[in-house]
Amino acid sequence: MNITKLIQAAVNESKKSDLTEWQIGAVLVKNGKIVGRGHNRNSWKSERLSKQFGFPLWSLHAEMDAVLSADFGGNILFVAGRKKKNGNLIDCKPCLKCQKVLKAFGVTTVYYQNRDEIQLMEL
Repeated sequence: MNITKLIQAAVNESKKSDLTEWQIGAVLVKNGKIVGRGHNRNSWKSERLSKQFGFPLWSLHAEMDAVLSADFGGNILFVAGRKKKNGNLIDCKPCLKCQKVLKAFGVTTVYYQNRDEIQLMEL
């Protein structure tokens, strides 16, 4: 598993975001293969997920989009993002709500871009 290539895949996914400032992308991996992709989006609401996780979801974070897009579960998530204006990498540590959702979907490890380095988070 090439961590740098998978982080780059998340950066590439972030470019699909319709947000005007922060663009975040994520890829979900199982057995070394990407099984889900996602990016942050505006104006998204899911009553089912809001009830399941106990908090409102008015936007879709890249991490949630990746796990929801997967045909089958994965256990490692890669998250990266950029500023749309200049393309600079940004800090992409998953928020507490996303961490809760990731755990519920069986994700155990997250690699995320922290500006110039890649950080590891065990869930």
